[in-house]
Amino acid sequence: TKQTKDALRLPPSSTCKDQEELLLKNQQERLSFLTRLEPLVGEKDVYAKLGDSRDLCIKKALEAKGIKAKDPKIPVTDNFLCTGGEREHIACTGDSGGAVFKNYEDRTIQIALVSWGTQELCTGGGMIESTEKSRDFHINLFKMIPFLKEIMGNDDSDDFASIGFID
Repeated sequence: TKQTKDALRLPPSSTCKDQEELLLKNQQERLSFLTRLEPLVGEKDVYAKLGDSRDLCIKKALEAKGIKAKDPKIPVTDNFLCTGGEREHIACTGDSGGAVFKNYEDRTIQIALVSWGTQELCTGGGMIESTEKSRDFHINLFKMIPFLKEIMGNDDSDDFASIGFID
């Protein structure tokens, strides 16, 4: 969005693709999301596996309950980011739909939404570490730009203020 471009201090000619390449440029990118920790919330740290690391990460989707596909790219399309494995947090029941964000140069930018995971390791929140086999999948908002632009970029809506999208 225009607001994200400004927050990242990018030039006026920058695009959404430029934002994505800046924020998701490494094989493993540190991201965070919130979970319930009664009576407050806690910040979970995860690492999105990108580039060459992604295929190995999404392969664990084939071990999830109810998945019958043989190709991991069927249940985990390019619209998803993959996190999990050892030494990072796992999403709990109740975390789904929450914002996945990246802290970048004193700015917090939403990157994705918590969607689904391969194992139910916790219910009701908490700071639970991932296992070697557990993975979480998050809807990558950069892949949703056409849909979001169509719905939220509508200047004619009386229901909400439109968001300024860039190409």
